[in-house]
This record gives sequence, C-alpha cells and structure tokens, in this order.
Amino acid sequence: MNTFAPDLNLKSLHNLQKYHKNSEGKILSAHLIGDPHGFHAIITNYGAKLIGLMVPDVSGQLTDVVAGYDNIEEYLSGCPYYGAICGRYANRIANGKFSLGQLNYQLDINLPPHTLHGGSKGIQSHAWDWEEQAENRAILKLLSPDGDMGYPGNLSITVTYSIGTDQSLSIKYSAESDRDTVINLATHSYFNLRGKGDILHHNLQINAAQITEIDRDCIPTGRLISVVQTPLDFRMEKEIGLGINTPHPLMQWTNGYDHNFVLQESAMEGDPAAILSEPISGRRMVIYTSQPGLQLYTCNWGSEIDHGKNGETYHARSFVCLEPQHFPDSPNHPEFPETLLKAGHTYEHWCRYQFENMKSQ
Repeated sequence: MNTFAPDLNLKSLHNLQKYHKNSEGKILSAHLIGDPHGFHAIITNYGAKLIGLMVPDVSGQLTDVVAGYDNIEEYLSGCPYYGAICGRYANRIANGKFSLGQLNYQLDINLPPHTLHGGSKGIQSHAWDWEEQAENRAILKLLSPDGDMGYPGNLSITVTYSIGTDQSLSIKYSAESDRDTVINLATHSYFNLRGKGDILHHNLQINAAQITEIDRDCIPTGRLISVVQTPLDFRMEKEIGLGINTPHPLMQWTNGYDHNFVLQESAMEGDPAAILSEPISGRRMVIYTSQPGLQLYTCNWGSEIDHGKNGETYHARSFVCLEPQHFPDSPNHPEFPETLLKAGHTYEHWCRYQFENMKSQ
C-alpha cells in the first residue's frame, strides 16, 4: 500500500464516488469520519466495512494501515472480509449446526463442512442503511430476516464507528431479535502499521495465557490450553515472525497464526487486550474490548495473492488481523462464554483501536 497524502474535500467527498453504486435497491456509498487532513477513517455501508484508516507515523506522514480495494466493484467481487463487520456469527460453527432447546438449526455451509463468518452471504455482504453520517461518527443498521443463512429470528443490528480525540477508532455493536438466536459480531480489519511489506517484524503482545484448542479444521475441541512454552505465547511483546513457521503441533494445521486467544479478565476490565507496534513507522495500536476472545490471523494464504489498493499485490502475511470476538463454535460448547441472544434482549459489545507514536512515549 502506498503512502497517501490526502487532498479530501469534506463538502464534495468527490474522491469517495468510486465507492458509490446502486445495489439491492440501495445506494452503496462511503463516509469519512475524523480529520480529512489527519487521523481519519472511511466507512462504506456495503458490509459496514472499514475501507480506509489513515494514521500518522512518527514524522506525521499519513498512511493507510488497512487492506482493501480501490472501488466498490472490487469489494463486490473480491475478498468479502476486508474491514468487514462479520456475522451473524463471526468465525466458525462446526458442521453449520447448533441447537437451541429442542430446536435444531442447519446453517449455510461455506467452508465445507463448516460455516464461516455467518455463511456465504453473511452480514458483511449486504447493503446496510445509514442511520447517521456525522463528522466524527457513522451509524449503520441492518435487518437480517428470520432464516437468513439458517439463523432464527429477525435480527436488527446497529454498528457505530466513532473517532476519538485520543486518535482512536471505536466500534460499538448492538442487536435485538424477536426469537432466541446466537450471535457473535466481530470486526475483521487487516492491519499493516507500516503500510507495505509483510508483518513479520511487527511486534505483538496479547493479554492471554490460554487459547481455545483446535482440530485440523480450526474447530475448537472444547479445551482451553496454555500458551506457555509454545509459539502462541505473546504475553510479552515479541516479533510476529519469530514462531510463525515452527513445526509445533499447535501450528501444524494453520500454516501460521489462526487462533482464538482467551483474554485475561483484566482485558475486560480496562487493560489492553493486545498491543501491535511497528518500529520503522513508530506506530503503535492498542486494542481494548469488552469481548472475551481475540482471534489472531496472519493471512496464511500460501502462494495465493490478491490485488488491493493502489495496484498493490497482497501476499501471504502482508497483514495481521486482531479480531475481538466470542469464541468460535460457542453454540456447541456450553462451557464457553454464552452467545445466546434471548428474544427481546439486547446484545452489546465494543472494541477500540487506539493509535500512538511509540517514539514519543
């Protein structure tokens, strides 16, 4: 991704017209929040996606630190997860099946034999409605109808993006259903704090001493296992690349990191869930959340490539995802934190990405 010197005009936002299209009877468009000549984000109502995040480096130079595409047509045909709000149930559900009481549900299968991120047309692949488009805030809403991808209940979802004075981006989720259902909403941005190259020399710290053990399909076994003396020990800051290619049994099926970390209670009481930093740019990203888990994914694509913003070619490990969430396959593991949303009740969670200049600390 190339460094971008913004020349945005808040009145016309003419540069955002490339994200404008009529689809599903709705107008797809984009909205900028924050300072157009400083720290800011760009949101589209296609999948409620974060499509741009401009962050200054140690010298004040702005760079887009998230993956994505140059226009709406590429978002419609490309990877559905760049910057997306994933759901109804983010991550995996084993065999696309779960039960609520005496009722059994079969979901859309899009990662055979399992369901990933809500199915082949999850909420990340729908046109949302703009509820508010303000200078520092954007609110989007979506009604996912009863039976959508196999999930029960008419589910009304609201997502709020906001820019803080502390150079932070906050995402708040709320949802209500008219039937008992399961829910796990998560943001799926792909980060590279330098804006180019790979993420192997990014430093990462995660406030977690355990992960959810997985099988060869990345489905949890139900066990929580220690990260101590494994490549998954990020309790102290270390380079992502140090253990990414090790033959450790916990890494053998993932070709890199693709694991759910069980966050310590302190992370849900105000301490950071994770800290990502990049020494050349001097950018540091601190993640706070109300969620109990954090998925670490290092874009383990093998030899595959994708063509992203500004003509850049995205290779494996060009980005790292840090996704606050509930645990994968929780509807089939009563021992995990509950993901049941009772009819008439409200689901609420949040996460915040705060950016700092680590060379001025």
